[in-house]
Amino acid sequence: MGKFTDNLVSKNKGLGDCYKVSANFITSNTQLPGCILVHGRPTLQCAPFVQYSHAWVEIPSLDIALNVATGRQIAVPLSEFYATGQIDSAKCYRYTPEQARQMLLTYEHYGPWEGPDGIAPPASLA
Repeated sequence: MGKFTDNLVSKNKGLGDCYKVSANFITSNTQLPGCILVHGRPTLQCAPFVQYSHAWVEIPSLDIALNVATGRQIAVPLSEFYATGQIDSAKCYRYTPEQARQMLLTYEHYGPWEGPDGIAPPASLA
């Protein structure tokens, strides 16, 4: 049997694989209870120093952000992750595994689903 997300498409062209791998991680990882999928806008740490759309996983019980994009699994303390990326926590969108599954079913893509970078669901659902 395939993963829950096997039939979804990646509609976030040019955004890398962070949305896909973070969604897959959060919906398939039952060994780390309390994981949260987060969509937000860090600031590049090199020129041109602009904000970009990104997804990552947070594990509040361990106080870490887990960046699983591009085949890595980098754990960083939450306060350091937000400070380094100049991320406004109030402008982030957070999803439990159950909420992420529902958004994946509703939108039929990995994200982002809400906010300024949100990609609408298929026209038949809009």
